[in-house]
Order: sequence, then C-alpha cells, then structure tokens
Amino acid sequence: MKLDYFSHRVTDEKSPLHKQSSQSLANPSVWVAKRQRNKVEKDLDILKNRINLLSQVENKAQKKVKEMQQKTDKILELKQTVKSIKAVLK
Repeated sequence: MKLDYFSHRVTDEKSPLHKQSSQSLANPSVWVAKRQRNKVEKDLDILKNRINLLSQVENKAQKKVKEMQQKTDKILELKQTVKSIKAVLK
C-alpha cells in the first residue's frame, strides 16, 4: 500500500491505477501529449461554437437581404403602377 499525496487516498501498488499514474510521471511526454490533446479538443469546441455563431449571423443576414429584395420589388412595382397611371391620365 502507498499513500497518494495528491488525492489523499491509499492505493495498492499492484493496481492498474498505480501503474498508470507512475507511468505518466515517469514519461512526461505522455503528460504533455494529454495536455496538448485537451487543448486541441478545447480549441475544436471553440471553433465549432464560432462556426455555429457565424452560421446564425449569416442566416440572419440572408433573411434581411431577402426582406430588402422583397421591399425593393414592391417599390419598383408601385413606381411602375404610378408611371402607368400618369401615362393614362395624360
């Protein structure tokens, strides 16, 4: 038995948990790789959220463009109607 100072618990030195923790401490590259992987996963989540946000902004902008195009079409139609009425009245 051995006292684990970080978690304040007693572990059996023959347990897989002890072997894994002693291997990570013995091989710092494993620890570094885990930290790098965690950072990459966090960056991936941030990028996914950013893409989602940009997609929402794009959809909003497309909706506004569509609404503006519809308003423009109505204005042009009204102009044509007024023009044709003026032509009839002359």
